[in-house]
Amino acid sequence: MNEILDNQGGYETPQNTPEVPPQYKTPEMHPLSVLVICVGFFLLGNLICGGLILVLAKMQGLDFTDLLGNLNENSPIGSRNFIRVVLFLNHLFSFILPAIATVVLVYKKLSINYLKLNKIPYLALIARSFLLLVVSVPLVQYSYLLNKMLPLPQWMRGAEQDTERMLAAIITKEYWYEAVINVVLIGVIPAIGEELIFRGILQQQIQRLLKNEHATVWLSAAIFSAIHMQFEGFFARMILGALLGYVFIWTRNLWLPMIIHLLNNSLQIIAIYAMNVKPSEMDKLGGQDQITWGMALISLVLTLVVANLIRNKPKTSIKTHLFV
Repeated sequence: MNEILDNQGGYETPQNTPEVPPQYKTPEMHPLSVLVICVGFFLLGNLICGGLILVLAKMQGLDFTDLLGNLNENSPIGSRNFIRVVLFLNHLFSFILPAIATVVLVYKKLSINYLKLNKIPYLALIARSFLLLVVSVPLVQYSYLLNKMLPLPQWMRGAEQDTERMLAAIITKEYWYEAVINVVLIGVIPAIGEELIFRGILQQQIQRLLKNEHATVWLSAAIFSAIHMQFEGFFARMILGALLGYVFIWTRNLWLPMIIHLLNNSLQIIAIYAMNVKPSEMDKLGGQDQITWGMALISLVLTLVVANLIRNKPKTSIKTHLFV
């Protein structure tokens, strides 16, 4: 039963798959229609979020535009916390709620099955996925260094600087609870919302269209990277998105990309605090400026080796049946 939506998600369906009970059959909807619905919910969520933020700012007596324009790591805690609320609402209304609304509307009672959240992966498979993240770090960092060498339009560099300034302000902490909030806000919530949208919906629907594993993964990863509007890190984020995409497409389990995504973001935040690195000096974390092409090549080889271990892992896990 756990594979009954594989044909709709672009995966091969085993011949011995039991027939789906009539009450659980889902409508045959074109993948472009599903994507249009998802984009519609995304836009609607952004409109609602924007209005809600303006109302909250007015209630607090804040000029939101002025607040964003002057935000930095020296901003008062009240300003930082307000921006944290804004980011939470943005993730909620732009990713989490649109994803849930889309799959519930289209796949109804089979939503969990369609998203491949109906199986809990074995610890060994989680460990392999985490190892894939670890060995890929030099490759990702080297791609970031190459990306920074490219000539970019001024508006792209401006958007990059604005994002870095906002991130530096958010990561700044005066009290211990800010560190906990930041790990949840930057690590946990994006891992849930972005994986629901980009791997759970976008990648599966593109797979239905293209019927090609590699084209699907890299196109989804490019869109994933572009929507972050951080162009100096476009290639690095695209490679990370591709790794998440391959893990998902090989294991048919969305929990694994979520876990990797969570660990990638959370460990960086924890490392910043543990190493007492200033938010404005995050680029120096891990000595990424010292990564050479040789280190990147070794990282690439190791990444391919670990990826092969994941791909050849039997697709077994602890199953949670949702037919009740």
